[in-house]
Amino acid sequence: MIPFKDMNWRLLLHSPHDRPAGDLALPYGTFHPFFGARFSTCSAPTAVEQDRRRHAAWNMAVDEALLNAMEAGKCLPTLRLYAWLHPALSLGRFQPVIHTELPSPAPPPNSTPDARHLTSNTQHPTPNTHRGAFPLEACRRIRLPVVRRPTGGRAVLHHLELTYSVVLPHDGEGIAESYRTLSEGLRRGLQRLGIGCALGQASAKEAQRHASCFAAATRSDLIAAPTPSPTMPHAPRPTLNAQRPTAQRSNDPTPSTLKLVGSAQCRRGGVLLQHGAIPLAWDRRLYREIFCCEPDAGGAGCLEDYLGRMPAWEEVAEAVAEGFRDLWGPEQERGGLTDGETEATGRLHREKYATEEWTCVVQRH
Repeated sequence: MIPFKDMNWRLLLHSPHDRPAGDLALPYGTFHPFFGARFSTCSAPTAVEQDRRRHAAWNMAVDEALLNAMEAGKCLPTLRLYAWLHPALSLGRFQPVIHTELPSPAPPPNSTPDARHLTSNTQHPTPNTHRGAFPLEACRRIRLPVVRRPTGGRAVLHHLELTYSVVLPHDGEGIAESYRTLSEGLRRGLQRLGIGCALGQASAKEAQRHASCFAAATRSDLIAAPTPSPTMPHAPRPTLNAQRPTAQRSNDPTPSTLKLVGSAQCRRGGVLLQHGAIPLAWDRRLYREIFCCEPDAGGAGCLEDYLGRMPAWEEVAEAVAEGFRDLWGPEQERGGLTDGETEATGRLHREKYATEEWTCVVQRH
């Protein structure tokens, strides 16, 4: 069983407004050799970490470095909360990619530009083809950084969000049960913001049909529920071919099944890494550029939909941290990465996550 109360754990917190020093690989202003996007390689903190903004490859390297440290018995169970230096897209570890352009769909009718966007005059192919394969051309055209995660699942557009990761021993606990256990901490955190959540009910087979993680909510994910609830409910099983409702504001009693938290997991020995995205708001124009639909039409919700405002990253980070404190008790440590974790992160960044070989070749194991 994953431990609950009185567990020794650490919290890593990095505000998205801070730019820590400590570049280990490429300085800001250099270009990724494959995607051409500018990025910075900054050091990151640990424990229940609110990790400050990092570029895509660095963020994934930190998460795996923490997994390795946990497996080696060199760190406490850790909750890390972080943000992204630039908009980026992450692929699931086993998600196939398409290297050639597909036919472009018609633009959405009466679409209006969003204030938060990357500019582009091109349309991109719908990703819901080729059994969930993602067309990389959609990101290349607007120079959007792409990274492949160490965990499974489908593509996630990271931008205006809080991202969490948890590393801890699982002691043989089943995958479904561990998702449910950790989702309880997330649910309690969102409940503090006045947002009710339930576990999704889509099958893994259904989720694999889509290129976007937020197009389907499985039991590893949280969807919006009508009201905050004291226990973790399961969402009603959706009717076949039923149209997904659009988001409702928090004062509207109509239920919604929009996905609010997308999570993925990997395991190594007796240790697990689970991480996921909690969108604060969607850059709607950028979302259309990548996934060829409006977020809510594609099943993607965000906290702004239910609060009527985009919450501050720090507000959501503190709520999520409190949700896990409810489960585990107070954290024993709060700070940054150790020297060993920072060194391991830099190595994983250079040799794995910033390489074309890792990003563009589907991982088989």
